Amino acid sequence: MRQLEEGYKYKLIEKQLELQLNHYNKLAENREVLSEVIHDFKNHLNCIYNLYKYEKKNDLGNYIENLISITDPEKVIDTGNPVIDAVLSEKLDMADKMGIKFRHELNLPSNVEIEYTDLCIVLGNSLDNAIEACKRINDNMLNKEIRLSMNHRDSYMIIVITNTCEQLPIKGEKFYRSSKPSPELHGIGLQSIERTVKKYNGNMVVKCERNIFELEIVMSTV
Repeated sequence: MRQLEEGYKYKLIEKQLELQLNHYNKLAENREVLSEVIHDFKNHLNCIYNLYKYEKKNDLGNYIENLISITDPEKVIDTGNPVIDAVLSEKLDMADKMGIKFRHELNLPSNVEIEYTDLCIVLGNSLDNAIEACKRINDNMLNKEIRLSMNHRDSYMIIVITNTCEQLPIKGEKFYRSSKPSPELHGIGLQSIERTVKKYNGNMVVKCERNIFELEIVMSTV
């Protein structure tokens, strides 16, 4: 059992390093793109002016929309905490590729007193579940959307994650279980989150109604 736990910790650390490396590469890539946009700013203004002058409204709208998309600050996560930044950047990129709207509000100090492996467990599992639920939505009338808020108040980290879902999870004896082919995996993820949250004298609350799944986590940082 101890060997299994050590192996699990090693894999988590390895995953953290991989996420951080990918995050730093992404930051460098975004900064390079932003530098190019700033360098070409005069050219962009000339293009915008001419499209406006010749009343090319559709082309003008598309041009501005494209500029906004490549300079979108929401695509760059920079809280100062390397693991939070790395995990959120990876999940944001995953959601974007799947057409899932990912909104986030982050108000955190850079020196959160929670172990990196534990942050990886809590954020990784909860966001994986949210992405999986959105990915399985087939109803075109239902938006695929995830909302994340992370705040630090009175020595507590408060995390709230909500996501849309087409099929509400099944309520088990203790946890909600996904309706996906291997629902036990969803339950294991929530168990792992709860075990980690309790380590920090925290609490986890799950709510589910009207195609909205909400997970609220409170963890002490002292």
